[in-house]
This record gives sequence, structure tokens and C-alpha cells, in this order.
Amino acid sequence: MSAKITYCMVHWNRITELQKAVRHHSPHVDRTVIIDGGSTDGSIEWLQSDECKKMNVEVFVRPWCDDPPGHRNKYLEYAGGDGWVLVTDSDEYLEEPAIWSIKQLVAEKERASVSVICFNAHDIQRSDTGSIWENKSNYWNPMLFKMGPNVRYVGHTHVT
Repeated sequence: MSAKITYCMVHWNRITELQKAVRHHSPHVDRTVIIDGGSTDGSIEWLQSDECKKMNVEVFVRPWCDDPPGHRNKYLEYAGGDGWVLVTDSDEYLEEPAIWSIKQLVAEKERASVSVICFNAHDIQRSDTGSIWENKSNYWNPMLFKMGPNVRYVGHTHVT
């Protein structure tokens, strides 16, 4: 039996990015949990749509209060269990080789008793004029980790 993977994200009023992220990641995981800050742009309705139900998407509304760790801890509560959690912001995506093989990657790391997988940030930005700026950083983001009873976000937005 393979480890379960839950994709989690905090979202608020960025429906276009939300749809791209959910459609990109959700087909490759077992479940998706979105904490919505009270969107008014149709995001909640889309997250409750038949399309999202088919991808095992669950949405929970937590009024936005500029508390990223608090919102992230809320999705950890809903993720629960001892499976794996994949986290992104709505404008972050795992590149296709990684997302296509995510279940295999988790199975390999389970056998090796690894509990956190970090991904190197590759920033790609597009200006209003269409020009593209790219930067591959030395920052490794802990975006995939094994859930446990003491896993919580503290302090900075991305610190678990």
C-alpha cells in the first residue's frame, strides 16, 4: 500500500492562479485541502464544483486575518493522519517530471525513512509587456513532508 498524499494550499481571491494550481497538482495526489480566506471572486463556488469534487478537492473557509502560519496550520488539521503533505502557494507549481512521479518519489523516501523533500525554487515572472525573467535560486523549499502529531507552522510563513 502506498502512502497517501494530500495537497494543501491557502487561497484568497486569485481564482485564475487557483484553478491552474489545483488542475496541475490534484490529479497526482489522493486528496486536496484548500483553506480559503473568504474569496469573493467565485473561487469558493469553483472549489465546490463537480470538477473539483472529481479531483477530491475539499474547501474550508477561514476568514482572512493576515496570519499565514495560522491558515497553514488549519490545512494541516484537515490533512491529518500520518500521510504526506504537499504544499504550494497558488502561484507555485511542481515541474512536470516531479509531479508526474510524486507517488513514486514518496514511496522511495518512505523506504529510506526520509520525512521531508525540498524543491529548488525556480522563479519565472512575466511582465505586462510579455518579457520573461527567470532565476534559479539556492533556496530549497520544504514543500513535501510526512505528517506527524507535532508538525506545525511557526513564525515565518514557510517554516514547519
